[in-house]
Amino acid sequence: MDGNDIGAPLETTVRVERARDVQPRPRIEQIFCAVMPCLARLETNVFGKRQEKSVTDGLPATYRYYEAPRKRVVCNPADDIPAFLRRELSLGGLAHMLKHLWFAGAELPATLLQVHVAMGRDITIADQMDLHLLWANNGRLFVKPVPRFLLDPAFDTCRLIPRRVTLGFLYTYACLISSESDFHIANEKRLLPRKEDDTPIKWAD
Repeated sequence: MDGNDIGAPLETTVRVERARDVQPRPRIEQIFCAVMPCLARLETNVFGKRQEKSVTDGLPATYRYYEAPRKRVVCNPADDIPAFLRRELSLGGLAHMLKHLWFAGAELPATLLQVHVAMGRDITIADQMDLHLLWANNGRLFVKPVPRFLLDPAFDTCRLIPRRVTLGFLYTYACLISSESDFHIANEKRLLPRKEDDTPIKWAD
């Protein structure tokens, strides 16, 4: 499977929380382009980004993928940023299933985080894009945290990011976090980037 596979397949049945969230809604691309200057200010004012920082500072230390069955490779993302981004944002095993995902769930926006908590679901961090918003019969909801590099305008300027998947991913967060309650849950579960001193961003920011 392409992407950062976590190893053995899940032993429980996994369902799609909201099937079409991997596909961006109409006009989201225009909205995203309009929002990019705001994201730049967010990086500067909230996360304390300095102009001299390298583009690679927001990348993870390493990433891994399967070059062949049972052959896992560990790489430095800074060595080949486009290759890293393709794998980091890959839908993996879902790519060939996209047109059939309407079978798995209603075509509705993602449910608010507070609703998932109220339903007793355990929000579990999963860095694989193809696990984002999948939930298992044991009550676990897999959520991919927002990578810091997605808020860096340099990546958009260089057009390195696979845009359709990225836009759909950011759209799911616009649906997951609607109120201050959702925001606090997202911070508690480490779904949002933190400041350089490792403190959470604030709702007022």
